[in-house]
Amino acid sequence: MASRLSAFAALNNSDSESETEHQISSPTGLKETLNTNSESCRDSNPDIDFAESGGMKIDLGLNTGTRYALSGNGCAEIITTSNFSLLPGINVCYYDNHQILGLQTGDRLVMKGQYQIEVLHGFAEIDCYILYPGECITIRATNITSLPCVTTSNSQNLKATQPFSKPFSAIIKLKNVNDNLDSLSRFYPHLRNFYHTDNSVDESKYNKFRYTFTHMTKPESNNFGTSIPTSWKSAFSSITGDTMKNKGNQTILIIGNKNTGKSSFLKLLYNTLLSQSSLLKEDKIFRILDIDPGQPELCLPGCISLSELKSPLLGTLEPFKLAKTSEIVKFIGFNSPDVQPLNYFHQLNSLIEQIEKQSFGKNIVTFINSPGWVKGFGAEVISHIVSSIHISHLIQLSDQSRDLDILRETNWDKNTSIIKLTSINGSNMPSNPYSPSVIKNFKLITYMHYNRETNNYDFNPLILKPPFRIPYTPSNKRIDQLLDFKGVMGISIYDSLGLLPDDVPNALEAQYVSLITVAKSEIRAKLQALNNHSRFMSTSVPNIIDESVIQSLDSNFHGLAIIHSVDKKNKLFNIYTQADTTTISELVIQKDQVLIMVKGRQAVPLEEMYSISITKEEAQYWDSFGFRCLPYISPTLSNEGVGGKPVSIRRNIQRR
Repeated sequence: MASRLSAFAALNNSDSESETEHQISSPTGLKETLNTNSESCRDSNPDIDFAESGGMKIDLGLNTGTRYALSGNGCAEIITTSNFSLLPGINVCYYDNHQILGLQTGDRLVMKGQYQIEVLHGFAEIDCYILYPGECITIRATNITSLPCVTTSNSQNLKATQPFSKPFSAIIKLKNVNDNLDSLSRFYPHLRNFYHTDNSVDESKYNKFRYTFTHMTKPESNNFGTSIPTSWKSAFSSITGDTMKNKGNQTILIIGNKNTGKSSFLKLLYNTLLSQSSLLKEDKIFRILDIDPGQPELCLPGCISLSELKSPLLGTLEPFKLAKTSEIVKFIGFNSPDVQPLNYFHQLNSLIEQIEKQSFGKNIVTFINSPGWVKGFGAEVISHIVSSIHISHLIQLSDQSRDLDILRETNWDKNTSIIKLTSINGSNMPSNPYSPSVIKNFKLITYMHYNRETNNYDFNPLILKPPFRIPYTPSNKRIDQLLDFKGVMGISIYDSLGLLPDDVPNALEAQYVSLITVAKSEIRAKLQALNNHSRFMSTSVPNIIDESVIQSLDSNFHGLAIIHSVDKKNKLFNIYTQADTTTISELVIQKDQVLIMVKGRQAVPLEEMYSISITKEEAQYWDSFGFRCLPYISPTLSNEGVGGKPVSIRRNIQRR
């Protein structure tokens, strides 16, 4: 099958999808089984076989797999506001740093900003996650993602609770969250409106109090609440039933083109299963294999990861702040896996091996969020996953009348349940107002400016702060000396063909690098296998390790850093990083590990080094340092996507 897909990947250059879909009508209730319209399917596809059992008709398909096909007849409602009015003293009370609201069955609350939500009475449902009394959750609601919707259906437990005299199904407390994230827009103007709203009911009518969140009382452009199509809800119900009945391991793979709602579907399904597992007191473990290095949800851009989670996924996620029981991150170095496919598959296989190693005798649900490619190399990735892991449920998100080619080309296991759903685009839902480049920069900037000691953000330019100083060893050392060095043992630059060793320090300045550690015993064997005479020898340039060596090792990713400068005289890297340097030091000094820096092709946002806050009246500012302008940095004239210029390496001697 692998050779067949390789040929398919090489020859298939079209973007067309199959025009034939075996449409089956979607169910109408969350707890109903999947009902189908067998007559319409038989009429249009006479060669398809059906099995019937208790009213459920199952399309057996050409590969004899169990297939549930859900049509997108129930399009999602476009949500822009709350659906009820705030009446002071009736259903809302305002206090210094919090509000208390009463919700009736059918009420929908939509807010933008940062807030901590706690249920005082009844329960609240937030994007498919059930919140019970005593549990507090912090939510960041920005228009980078849809705004979470808070609802309740607790109609059987009406109760009058202070401060209200009227009975409510649920009473919630909304509290301010002050971590300075709202000041990001001043540092990175491309996100100037990600918290701002035009209509602030709290500030306009009750300016006695200031809140870090705003109720959405009027529609505003690019601000939309989470809306769930009926067919998605039915799929959640079906998968939840299967998962809770099955005590073994389950793996759910989500496929679809870019911007079809794969990440949204994953988060909503995960929230549903997490709530049901808690309600039924099921001892389930939830993991997410995030394998799209361009738009990852749970790790930094340029990486893929396997994370075990225990908290809901709500609002705009900050990967480095999520509560994770465990996490394994692999550095890819590029936004697209096909730049260096062999390295991508090597790192992916290491995560798959961890899935198999950790799954024995456990009750685990694994979600796999695939890249937004379903043809060519993307088809190869999906085929590789299917051949390596048993998939219990496959979710296809596509246009209403189309099957993805990969659905036909892959030999799915006969026990795999295939659920075909309408994508968000197919439901005419609004698209994200920000480009992938801006969203990627949001994740990188917030990571670099988060203060772990204060749990706050500091968006002052990094260049105004003193960097860390980490020693490095030059390349004119024996292998034993390199491995015993208590600093940066080596540097590797991916995709660096044509870069001269003497130019490496200049190529690293104002660039992202990953900080990885590797066992001495493993890298020793790799280095000894190389001819020492083939290594570049220098008394000042950092030790350069070929990328093929790094990519073949089992490495541990600790975080990203920006190299401020390279001090060749004192053999020091000056860096900015949020990685846990204490842990890295312990591994290098006590655990027989070596520290290596790896540079991929992650571009540093221009604002990090050429921020508006230091370029205004730049002559006055830089005069105090003896400069007329910011030294060494030249902003490129080309944009990476819409919004945000990267800092690039200048190759002045390169000829076209």
